Amino acid sequence: MGDAAGLRPDAHRRDLWQAIERGEHPGWTVDVQVMPFEDAAG
Repeated sequence: MGDAAGLRPDAHRRDLWQAIERGEHPGWTVDVQVMPFEDAAG
């Protein structure tokens, strides 16, 4: 069996570190919605 969360609770962390070591760096996208305070109540 592979690294399932039930067998290895740290599988996600280990996978991240191994990917970084291979040069596969993670990336994220952040979206923000901005509006005037007065519009938030409606």
